[in-house]
Amino acid sequence: MNRSTALAGLVLAAIAACRHSSAPGSPQPAAGLRLVACEETRRLAPAVEPPTGPTRLSGPRAQLVAVSRTVPGGFAGIRRLPPAGQIAILLTDTSHAADVRAALREVAVSAPLSPPSAPETIARAPAIQVKWTLAELYDWLWYLESALQPAAHAFGGAYTSSGVDDGANRVFFDAPDSASHAGLVRALAGLAVPCELVTSDVRPYSTADGWPRRP
Repeated sequence: MNRSTALAGLVLAAIAACRHSSAPGSPQPAAGLRLVACEETRRLAPAVEPPTGPTRLSGPRAQLVAVSRTVPGGFAGIRRLPPAGQIAILLTDTSHAADVRAALREVAVSAPLSPPSAPETIARAPAIQVKWTLAELYDWLWYLESALQPAAHAFGGAYTSSGVDDGANRVFFDAPDSASHAGLVRALAGLAVPCELVTSDVRPYSTADGWPRRP
């Protein structure tokens, strides 16, 4: 399929990030932004390595990404489970859960984690398998933020906020209105984005402080 055909046949299966989780062992992550032009196979890194990516994080977040890059198991984040809010650790390979728990306990001793997670809580946390590591999500976020600037402008799109949604195991880009969102979707279609990596929604600016809100 060529690029023009893919853009003409753009399909948006689901754009809103689902914020609930199922029981451990059967997670239901957010349905991502699915494009006809997306890549069906999992890609471990974006097409262009973002050269400034590793310098963009600090504090506990940087430590968690370091765990994701260096400890076997593919750490992807921490998710709260209903109904009581128990935490679960997200991994791409749950056979290494013990290694990741040990690394996270060391981080929790010196830095506050989000969601708040005491070392003894991490030791008991169940492991849930997901698709993307936390490091991969940030690599894609940084690449797409850079690539979308000219592409979104060309298609009349814009985004008001972007980031990594650990619990959903997705990257998100939100637009201020439906017209900007449509342009953003067209721009994403031309970037060979892996299927169900990105979630996107229309989130207008808050009248209180000018910033968009995500639940």
